[in-house]
Amino acid sequence: MSEDRLEEIKGYREAMDGVTDDEADWLILELEECRAENKELQAVFDLQATRTKKAEKMWQQATGKHSTLPDLGVLLDWLMGEIKQLHENENVEMVRRIENCLEIAIDRAENAEAEVKRLRSILAYQGKVF
Repeated sequence: MSEDRLEEIKGYREAMDGVTDDEADWLILELEECRAENKELQAVFDLQATRTKKAEKMWQQATGKHSTLPDLGVLLDWLMGEIKQLHENENVEMVRRIENCLEIAIDRAENAEAEVKRLRSILAYQGKVF
């Protein structure tokens, strides 16, 4: 433990005149745990603030409201709408791909049918029954 930390703890003990050593130890432990939790929460808050700023810039560019900061609810609604639109566009693209595959399959089936007819006619011309 550093000298500064020892001085800090000594200061706590002096401030807790009349408190037993066990109570003082418990209070110091609680303070340390609160500080650790505060540090974790501050890290989460900082990360959320960074992400929110990025989302706000995206919203400003999309809406053209460059000097406006959206309410968090407005921002979340906009983001959910963007996600929904992406999913809808993906589904539209998937439907287009399926339609293309079906068109190709139909063309190939028609070509195969035409080829079977051609081969049957050749076999019939040769006198072979199919």
